[in-house]
This record gives sequence, C-alpha cells and structure tokens, in this order.
Amino acid sequence: QRSLAVPPRPRQHGGAGEVWGGAGPSGKGGALRKGRGSGVTDTSTPQEEEEEEEGQAGAKAPGLGGGRRYVPPRLVPVQYDAVGEERERRAREAARRRALSSSVIRELREELSEAPQELGGAGGAFAPPRASRLRTQYEEAMLVRLSETKRERAKRRQAAAAGGGLAAITHFGDIGALLETTNQVSPTAPPPG
Repeated sequence: QRSLAVPPRPRQHGGAGEVWGGAGPSGKGGALRKGRGSGVTDTSTPQEEEEEEEGQAGAKAPGLGGGRRYVPPRLVPVQYDAVGEERERRAREAARRRALSSSVIRELREELSEAPQELGGAGGAFAPPRASRLRTQYEEAMLVRLSETKRERAKRRQAAAAGGGLAAITHFGDIGALLETTNQVSPTAPPPG
C-alpha cells in the first residue's frame, strides 16, 4: 500500500485567493494573504484620488524612496570655442612634439646625451637603413654574426627587390680619402720632376 502526501485543501471560509492557511509571512500585507483583486471594485471617488496624488507629490524627495520618477534636467548643447590663447598653446605644443620627434633632433640628442645607445624601438622614415647600419657596425666590431629571423630576412630581400639597388648607385659613401690634395694634380702647379 502506498501513502501519498497530499496538501490540505483550501479553506472555504478564508479570504479570497488564500490557498495555504498557515503558510507565508505573518502580519498584514503578506503576499500570500492578499486577494487577487479581480472581484474587488474601486469605491473611491475622483476627488479622493486627486487628494492622494497631491499627498504623494509632496511626500518625499526622489532619492529618498518617494514614489515619484526622477526627471533629469534638460541640457542645452553648446559648441566649445577655444579662446585664442588656448588655441595658440595647443598649436605650440603640437609643433614642439613634431620637432622633438624629427629624426635630425633625435640623432642630435643621441649624440649629445650620455645615455647608452638604443639599438631599436624608434620608428621613422630613416629607421630601417640606420638599424641595418648599426647592426653591421656591431657585427664587425664584435666579430660575431647576429641571427636574423625569417621576417627580417624577408623584409631585407623585399627592400632589395623593390629598387633599393638603384638608390645606391648615386651613394658613394665616404670619398674624402679620394679628394685629398696629395692625390690630386692641380692644373696650375708645375709638373713634378
């Protein structure tokens, strides 16, 4: 034989919609003790409703738990016009940043500063040839060959294939030794001997 736990049936003499007599929160206003309200009609007059609304309007401030909805203040969009000296100051700062980032100033700063020389990091228009020149100088000075990644090797080959050879035609390097006065024959000087 099986025994089933069956909840007790609702009491007939209880309030409308009350299902479990003793269950739920005790006291007035419990959610389970309230009726559904479908059979309840509103008996208040329109004058009473207006008085209730006026009473609620002055009851509490919006942030203190009052029933009113918060309405933010209306803001009017205004175009920002930088005053003359503000605009000039920004232009001076931009010019200063451009000047400090130029390659000539950067090289001059590296020469004059006592800080150790940085081998990489700085970009710019002339960075790759300078980086390769520094790399070659280091390899020759230390008598070592630095390893080269596939990406660096591909960049070097691509630069050589893109026409880097034609630019080197007019670059003669340091030809000061060829232009010394001892090696040159002056047309006005008498021939030796």
